[in-house]
Amino acid sequence: VIYTSEQYAKRYSGGDVRAELARRAISQASLGEALGLIQASLSLRLNGKVAFSIDELARAAGLFGVSLETLVAGVAAAEFVRGTTLTPQQ
Repeated sequence: VIYTSEQYAKRYSGGDVRAELARRAISQASLGEALGLIQASLSLRLNGKVAFSIDELARAAGLFGVSLETLVAGVAAAEFVRGTTLTPQQ
């Protein structure tokens, strides 16, 4: 199955971003600044109420020092380990 970058972005949750922030000791304020988001908008994304756009994830990947592909690959790997089936989202 081939996914579009937008499909991967929809699968990538705020919890995944929060985990990366913690692993790399990067503040939410730094992420918000890198994404050009005010605190309230970032909070909506980190709490899963609004999905990150692919552009936002690409900028976050740059802040984390990894490629976008590496950043979203963690989602696919986690789903594989949990035994869930990766299916394209419509």
